[in-house]
Amino acid sequence: MKKNLFLFALLVMMVAGCKNRKEEIPVVPEQVNLQLTAYSNDYEVYAEAKPLQMP
Repeated sequence: MKKNLFLFALLVMMVAGCKNRKEEIPVVPEQVNLQLTAYSNDYEVYAEAKPLQMP
């Protein structure tokens, strides 16, 4: 009987603990950089651009 009561109390604590963990994680959009590479027999050109930031 004590074992069943202990298991029931443990189950109640686990369920109560899970219900209190509803915190939201803020979503921050990442800035994606545009990366371009071009090759020829004589040259290798690499360019990187960042998006404009709107106020």
